[in-house]
Amino acid sequence: MFDQRFLDELIARNDIVDVVSNYVSLQPRGGSLWGCCPFHSEKTPSFHVLPDKQLCYCFGCKKGGGVINFVMDIENLSYPDAVRFLAKRANIPVPEEASDGTEKLRRRMLELNRDAARWYYQTLQAPEGQAVRDYLDRRQIHRRIAVRFGMGAAPDSWDALLTAMTARGYSKDELIRAGLAVSGKNGHIYDKFRNRLILPVIDVRGDVVGFGSRVLDKSEPKYMNTPETLTYSKRRVLYGLNLAKKTKRPNIILCEGNLDVVTLHQAGFDNAVASMGTALTVEQTRLLSRYTKELVLCYDNDNAGQLATQRALELLSLFHMEDLANVKAGSLPYGAQRRLEIVRALATKPGIMLLDEPAAGMNPSETAELMQNIKKIRDTFHLAILLIEHDMNLVMGICEGIAVLNYGKIIAKGTPDEIKSNPLVIEAYLGRGKEAKNA
Repeated sequence: MFDQRFLDELIARNDIVDVVSNYVSLQPRGGSLWGCCPFHSEKTPSFHVLPDKQLCYCFGCKKGGGVINFVMDIENLSYPDAVRFLAKRANIPVPEEASDGTEKLRRRMLELNRDAARWYYQTLQAPEGQAVRDYLDRRQIHRRIAVRFGMGAAPDSWDALLTAMTARGYSKDELIRAGLAVSGKNGHIYDKFRNRLILPVIDVRGDVVGFGSRVLDKSEPKYMNTPETLTYSKRRVLYGLNLAKKTKRPNIILCEGNLDVVTLHQAGFDNAVASMGTALTVEQTRLLSRYTKELVLCYDNDNAGQLATQRALELLSLFHMEDLANVKAGSLPYGAQRRLEIVRALATKPGIMLLDEPAAGMNPSETAELMQNIKKIRDTFHLAILLIEHDMNLVMGICEGIAVLNYGKIIAKGTPDEIKSNPLVIEAYLGRGKEAKNA
């Protein structure tokens, strides 16, 4: 795939000590370098780097190899992506890309996105970013988290970014192609993002491929993303995966919105990602399967969120059962504290599928179809079910064990048959046709 002369130069210009030192604190000992392995937990250093041979090896977990292998493991990249990662680090053009006009344009767009992201970030720190800083304070988003996600500010101006980027040598046509500028009906060109919080979308290689944004007031549209471009396709990217891929947690939490991801990371859940406002796609499930075997679905508890959850469960069941071995699902109720409680329940108890009133607002036929899909996922992945539901009849065919609450107190626990025959349950719910408070 890659010319050997190119690979030799790539390795020569990416000294393994320099690369490994970005991830591991190395200490000289006996003519070589040692550190604690980045691939498993240990107190005594067993990770060995040999500068003369340009190799590394862990005597604990047995991982090792040259600089390309190290980057593949530490960044969880494929071989071609690891080569491109190192080529970017050393500022070396990749031969297969150098002669391709489309790829050259794509690299130019990535450079523009990078410079735009830096400009938005600098604007957030400037007086022009005060309105966005105030918004972050209202949302209780800490500055360190804003820095981690590279957040920025688009000022309330028609051409602030346009002026800044054209001054750097980018053309107006390039800004339009990158989705950063828009051409109006009268031919006037203006900034796409104005008076907004900016959230750069960064792929697993560290490239800024696009932008998400959130308005600061009640104007519409509330959320606005980069349109489809050479660098950005919402079907193929997950917001926050560049950070979540490095998590030590055993799963990845899939949310609906970018700010859900930010909130969860701030709360310590560094394994959260978002699907950029679209239902989960086949391309995204393939991407996720490279980084985890356990997926937690946490969408909003509204009609759109419930529909997205159902579609995601169907997709995972039909197309990628062999790639994602454990799926958990839950709806996020409104309120930040309650959201975190649900996420903690999902992320810390293996083998649990949690659903919070999944059938709310559905008609009988939709509810029946949803229940069948839940059963299918349950049986496929051998999951226990934690179902919070007001309608007692819905849980009978799904849950092997049921706890019935009446005004916050447990009045019965047991199998569905035991519950059906329990006098307290019959009196409180089943016999009189009342809806359960929680089951």
